[in-house]
Amino acid sequence: MDGSVLVLINVDQNDSPGEFAITLVHELVHAMQFSRKGVRERIIRDRRDAFKVERQSRRQAREHERGLADEEREAYSREYLADQIVPGANAA
Repeated sequence: MDGSVLVLINVDQNDSPGEFAITLVHELVHAMQFSRKGVRERIIRDRRDAFKVERQSRRQAREHERGLADEEREAYSREYLADQIVPGANAA
């Protein structure tokens, strides 16, 4: 792996430049999270379980849910950075 990431955002789902900036920051935080040790493997393991390819243990499923909740909290907590892209993006 070369560490590359592809982030796709449906511009039509964002009603304003500020909303787009918030979405962009949020998704870039998630992209960064993938580079952390074990995150990619944990997500792939969960997807394999979801698609009935390979079961994960209950402990692994709980670990994934906790990780997902932590990652989502982190992404939301960084949305204030959108104001650096579009001043006032978080005013709504």
